[in-house]
Amino acid sequence: MKLKLMQIHEKALIWQIYENAMQAHIEKIWGWDYAWQKQDFEKNIAQYTTSFILNGDKIIGYIQYKVEGKYAYINMLILEPLQQSQGIGGKVLNHLISEYKLNTVSLRCFKVNDRAFKFYLRLGFAMIAEDDNFYLLEKTL
Repeated sequence: MKLKLMQIHEKALIWQIYENAMQAHIEKIWGWDYAWQKQDFEKNIAQYTTSFILNGDKIIGYIQYKVEGKYAYINMLILEPLQQSQGIGGKVLNHLISEYKLNTVSLRCFKVNDRAFKFYLRLGFAMIAEDDNFYLLEKTL
């Protein structure tokens, strides 16, 4: 597993991964508004570091994050379904923690995505807040 920083000409591939992974969850909550999703996607591309997750030379997902000092916020961590439950997501997060010498990592998780919620709890994240649609999770190291 390795990370490769997204280049601007690769943005369409990130969108495809995002749409394939997130559309079903978003439709359950608000419905899929393509124009709004594209606008939010563009905002996130500008605001966060976006890296492909590679297994060898094969793209298997991406992570989007922002680091401020010893704190990181993970905006998005997506793996292809066949790559899930193999320890890769944990390796990606541990790589970021190690690379940036982080002491706190936080993220939001859709309440409708029970599998992701359980994954983050297994990794030692704790729920620190929630609203109608999201859990706010945090891991302190």
